[in-house]
Amino acid sequence: MGALWHPFSDMGAVSRDGEFVVSRGEGVYVYDTDGRKYIDSTAGLWFTNVGHGRAELAEAAAAQM
Repeated sequence: MGALWHPFSDMGAVSRDGEFVVSRGEGVYVYDTDGRKYIDSTAGLWFTNVGHGRAELAEAAAAQM
């Protein structure tokens, strides 16, 4: 598994509270390693604008490859 240092990371919070680790994504949500659910409100800025875990998109990409 890789790691990402997000450009908006609050390193003071990381030092104080520990790392925020996203373990999975589903639709518009991401989940941390403790199972807490968050709306992935910044995904469209850098990562994805279609949501996480969209099987139909993975299938379309696989068919094109």
